[in-house]
Amino acid sequence: MEEWLASHLDGLHAPLRFSLITGGHSNLTARVIDDRGHVVVLRRPPIGEESGNAHDMRREWRVLAALSDTPVPVPRPLAFCADRAVTGSDFYVMEHAAGHVLHDSDAVTSASSPTQRARCGGSLVDALLALHAVNPDDVGLGDLGPRDGYVARQIRRWRRSYEEAGIGDIRLMDEIASGLLERVPRQQAVGIVHGDYRLGNCCLDDDGSVTAILDWELCTLGDPLADLGYLIATWAEVGDEHLAVCSSPTFLPGFVDRAGIERHYRQRAPFDLETLGFYIAFNLWKVACITQNVFARYLRQGDAAPAGLERESARASIDEHARRSALELDAFTRAW
Repeated sequence: MEEWLASHLDGLHAPLRFSLITGGHSNLTARVIDDRGHVVVLRRPPIGEESGNAHDMRREWRVLAALSDTPVPVPRPLAFCADRAVTGSDFYVMEHAAGHVLHDSDAVTSASSPTQRARCGGSLVDALLALHAVNPDDVGLGDLGPRDGYVARQIRRWRRSYEEAGIGDIRLMDEIASGLLERVPRQQAVGIVHGDYRLGNCCLDDDGSVTAILDWELCTLGDPLADLGYLIATWAEVGDEHLAVCSSPTFLPGFVDRAGIERHYRQRAPFDLETLGFYIAFNLWKVACITQNVFARYLRQGDAAPAGLERESARASIDEHARRSALELDAFTRAW
């Protein structure tokens, strides 16, 4: 790999040092540093898994390349390798984004200031609005996925996922899924959907501005409001119980609350937000499904679960997010 990287990236000189960047639960991200201190980032599928679906490196590469000349903050893609003899899978290399990724409480307390925390919520919304403003056809992504029916497909996909996981209150999860499918709002626009848009997947500079949106493995075409609902659903605040594996550490002092995130978007919204309650309900349910999926994968592999995701805490998190989803869906139904 070292020979390939040195020959395909101008200015990169061997010997190279590799270090895994932690915080995710799917594709692998490694920091690559050469003997002069030059840093790039390498992305590849998990060891032993083929590139396909969520592990499609060419797809991620294509999205980054398409967005690199737009106002959407993304790391600049540098090189793509389809020769599996190099590492056993496709991979790509991108620039190293400056700033900090506040993916957990330790990162927040060690790498952020009160000013950064106060401003980052609005900056995340602004970056999401920039993504929503991109016409997929204008950047060559008009065929990235089906243009309609995104939310219904997501519900069916995650419904299969939680049924296979078998953790938590399956009955309640199934009732919510049926209720969501009966109430899917009309999709107002065809946009580029990130699929995992949250604080832990963004890089921030010292003043709280987003320098790069990361982890595009779930990106497709669909309903832009799904990303807003997910940002709100994963934005933890003081008083929340049983946080999920994808919850942001925004319950710590200095961050705006969920109402502040919603208010900032509403002030600039290109869409009618009367149905936002549905998207929050859907994504709270999706968060429960993700927690099930991640924990079940650790059980299958025989590995230790992530910190805070032991069996009982995982079950409590799943049930709590399902409960909140049911409440949001009920409120949306009564208002609608």
